Amino acid sequence: MSFLNTIQSKPLHQLHLNRPEALNALNMSMIEGISAAINAMHADENAFGLVITGEGRAFCAGGDIKAARTLGSRDPKLADAYFKLEYEMNRSLFGSDKCTVAIMDGVTMGGGVGVANACQYRICTDNTKWAMPETAIGFFPDVGGAYYLAQMGEGLDLYFGLTGAVIANPSHLITYNLATHYVPADKIEDFKVVLSEAKNEDDVKTCLDRFSTTPEGSNITDTIDIEMLKVLKNNDLEGAIKKSKLLQSKSPTSLMLAYRHIMMASDEGFEAVSHRDLKLAKYCMRHSDFFEGVRALLIDKDKNPQWIPDKIEDLDMSKINALFTKTI
Repeated sequence: MSFLNTIQSKPLHQLHLNRPEALNALNMSMIEGISAAINAMHADENAFGLVITGEGRAFCAGGDIKAARTLGSRDPKLADAYFKLEYEMNRSLFGSDKCTVAIMDGVTMGGGVGVANACQYRICTDNTKWAMPETAIGFFPDVGGAYYLAQMGEGLDLYFGLTGAVIANPSHLITYNLATHYVPADKIEDFKVVLSEAKNEDDVKTCLDRFSTTPEGSNITDTIDIEMLKVLKNNDLEGAIKKSKLLQSKSPTSLMLAYRHIMMASDEGFEAVSHRDLKLAKYCMRHSDFFEGVRALLIDKDKNPQWIPDKIEDLDMSKINALFTKTI
């Protein structure tokens, strides 16, 4: 069964993620298929771009982490290959010189962020739920997520990267450049039809002008723990953990990886962040917390992971520090 539908007969190629029972989570075959679709767009002289959509209530909920866990349990190098291909796909999309459009109509998390936020035009709707929730499973914000989070600044980068909190207000997504345009949910199907007939990027812009609007604004701090944010603005990870029961439930290793990754990303380009993604992913595939986190959240579902170590002060920082040398 194919989990992707493609149309490559139009100037704007179309790619539809079609695995709704798994919220369009990316398994290896989907990553291969997306990579092939990007390559086909680049190779087609008559194509000016690619639009990516998702079936059902998700754009893409992330990578297939249960599958990654299975691969890593058999041989960490198999999981390495999965992440390597995914990150190469992210870089190919991010670096494309053609017009790329992601319609984030629904859950857009983890690997879904890696696909959507690498696109030039990122369309959110009233249904969009954007998050990088990896610290809950003993992992870290990968797929370039640290790069996108770092651009938020003001402590919000660390807040959303460490907590995995969902951003669902379109005005917040637009304000922090996580989305470029807002199309109301009741207009999104008409928007897709008109967009599919675009013959060049000017047609895409005209379509966006016709259907997109300014979402109702609000302050993002109205939705989050202000006291924790104040601590994170001072880059005080241990202080934030002491103040937050939510952070105390996360993997200490993941929290430190996420913290260091986002902090470094604030001074780096996408390529450097993406290459370190693979370095950190390989580390996680050889650490027990990822396997334990996926077990507790998605397999046994007891929501009681046993992290090793279970306190941030017990981390072996020499191993952590070695991961954050310059990679390119």
